[in-house]
Amino acid sequence: MDSETKEWLLAAARRAERRYPGAVGELLSQELLSWMVFGHQLGSDLIMRVADDLLLEEPQPP
Repeated sequence: MDSETKEWLLAAARRAERRYPGAVGELLSQELLSWMVFGHQLGSDLIMRVADDLLLEEPQPP
């Protein structure tokens, strides 16, 4: 995995913890980091889509 993709996943992991405080954010963060280390070998794009969603602009409150 190239360093740009690693940085992108790290940013998504940090954003997950800020956007979803508590256990949900921690779980998302750990999954993103685990994917970066091991999961990318499996070829699924679900985690990459989650990272894309997390790195979109912050949702605006209603």
